[in-house]
Amino acid sequence: MSGYSRNPSLGTGAQNTVEKFSSIFLEVFEIRYFETLNIVVKFRAVDSWSHKSTFY
Repeated sequence: MSGYSRNPSLGTGAQNTVEKFSSIFLEVFEIRYFETLNIVVKFRAVDSWSHKSTFY
């Protein structure tokens, strides 16, 4: 991070806060992403199954 080295007034406290927020955001994003992925996969499975049941 070149911004931190150029601005010494932004101490380690600010950097730690940013890292904490980004890690929390990533965790929430991952959970939401995987939940959405699971829902999509389930819908795809149901969709393909219903197509098969109509064909046979």
